[in-house]
Amino acid sequence: MKHFPNSRTLSILSCVFALVGIAGLQIAAGSFTGIEYAILGVGMAYTLKDANLAVTKALPNGAAAITSTGIDLGSRTDNDFVADCELLVEAPLLTTADLPDTETMIYDIIGDDNAAMSSPAVVAAAVLTQTGAGAAGDAAAEVRFRVPSDFAHQYIGVQATNSGAGDASDKDVDASLRF
Repeated sequence: MKHFPNSRTLSILSCVFALVGIAGLQIAAGSFTGIEYAILGVGMAYTLKDANLAVTKALPNGAAAITSTGIDLGSRTDNDFVADCELLVEAPLLTTADLPDTETMIYDIIGDDNAAMSSPAVVAAAVLTQTGAGAAGDAAAEVRFRVPSDFAHQYIGVQATNSGAGDASDKDVDASLRF
């Protein structure tokens, strides 16, 4: 006696074959919608991280700037390319003592060819700005920077500049690569 799949199994199989057929047609045509990317598993958010690809640096005391150490992107200046990733910069909650009213903490993305970031170049200026207001400092914030595949430096990091007299050295800025 032969066993044939029940109607539920046939429905599931027909959906799978339909999706495979749609994917095949659209790969040839080169046009997907967001939902089709999600179905195919290629619409992932940048959420994976590696603890070795993260840096933490204390914020400056007074009107000064700090520069983090670099995160090695594994690319060199001989036309290597950077993997598809984002740099997540996380700024902490700053109180009035850290960031008085009208003062700012400005975060820049920097690049360099050495890990110590001794001669950094600003890659993206003022990607995040915290401003003290209402005798309350400013809330924690974050920003994601999409690292271009042709990034010109081997190392990437963050620079924070305090415009005023507040002492934020008890707080840290975190930067990490997300894949």
